[in-house]
Amino acid sequence: MSMSVKARWTVVAAVVVVAAAGVALWPQAPDDPHAYAGSHSGFGVGDVERLAHVPVPGCAREGLRYFVFPLDAESVWFDFPGSAECVDEFLTGAGLSTGDARPGRESVGLIAPPPESGARWEVGPGDRVQEWQRVVESFSGEQVDVRVNRSAEPQHVYVRAFATT
Repeated sequence: MSMSVKARWTVVAAVVVVAAAGVALWPQAPDDPHAYAGSHSGFGVGDVERLAHVPVPGCAREGLRYFVFPLDAESVWFDFPGSAECVDEFLTGAGLSTGDARPGRESVGLIAPPPESGARWEVGPGDRVQEWQRVVESFSGEQVDVRVNRSAEPQHVYVRAFATT
């Protein structure tokens, strides 16, 4: 029993739609090995700097990991380990003074990327954490939250930047 041409094309179209949906919904590996799982693909470290409005020094690039929120690409998280000098270079480049730091009152986990990223941003109860918050006045408004775990060896920087409007 043979199928009509119309029935065959209907089956082919259904198979194509199902295959395309499967590809679209299948978890994609990030293009950049620095990206956490689930990060919006097609972004790199340079894009992270542009989105967060803070420069990433060369000393931080090797260990840097980031997550760009997949829906709007206006929220970005990144972290990196670094020597005290590297951390201070980052803070200076971001326009943050080490003298303006507050003792860490909030858990680093409160500014962590979404759970689907697999990132584990945690600090120990006795760790010395410093924090900064900077609001970038622009058309969209942007807030940058920075936490530095000074007790980690090497020290560790955690950053969340997002549009406020």
